Amino acid sequence: MVQISKIMHWFRHIFNGLGIGAVVYLSLVFVNGGASVSRKDVLFVFIVSCFIGISTFIFKISSLNFLSSLILYYLGVVVFIILLDFVFGTQVEFVQIISSTTIIYLISYVVTIGKFFLVTKDMNEKLKQLNNKLKSRRRL
Repeated sequence: MVQISKIMHWFRHIFNGLGIGAVVYLSLVFVNGGASVSRKDVLFVFIVSCFIGISTFIFKISSLNFLSSLILYYLGVVVFIILLDFVFGTQVEFVQIISSTTIIYLISYVVTIGKFFLVTKDMNEKLKQLNNKLKSRRRL
């Protein structure tokens, strides 16, 4: 039987992907002048976002280093978008798919690195405070 915690872990990845996908898609709509959005567009974004969220599990494979995981993740996302584009028949040019995916990927990567930097800095400050408290207790 599948444990509830494992199912919740999957859903957490899916919803993270949906959140990122929504922000990216709405940003693109805003930048492009607020074009009308069809149900097909929304479904496309939902599917891609879920795939992006689920495919982050590639970073959990211990036999792959971070750079290998990052490259495989990027290639998987690009191939999935191209296949989904073909299935949905949106007829977006190949170069446009690659360029927009790459730009979005780079922006997401920079934001993620920034987030990790801030979280790491905060954790280090809290550890420093904890160490100082422990040192002061030892002196007593």
